[in-house]
Amino acid sequence: MFIAVCVIKGLKALHDKSLLHRDIKPDNLVINSRTGYVSLIDCGVSSPTGTCNDSGSLDYMSLEALEGRPQSYSSDLYSLGVMLYELI
Repeated sequence: MFIAVCVIKGLKALHDKSLLHRDIKPDNLVINSRTGYVSLIDCGVSSPTGTCNDSGSLDYMSLEALEGRPQSYSSDLYSLGVMLYELI
C-alpha cells in the first residue's frame, strides 16, 4: 500500500504541472533502501497534456495511447492501475 501512495503522490506532482509521465511501469520505480520511499523516475517521455506520440511500454499503455490518440491524466492512471493490479 505504501508503494501505491508514493507513486500516486509523484504522479500528482507531475499532473499538477500539467505533465503526463506516459511510461508508468515497475521499471520506473526506485525504492530508497534507507527510507523505504518510492520514487517515480524516467520522465524522459513525459509531455504536456493533450500531446500525442507512441512512446511508452506496450504492457502498460492505455487504449488511447495504443491507438495514437491524445492522452490525458486518465492515461497515466490506467497505467498505474495495471501496475498496481500486478503488484497485488
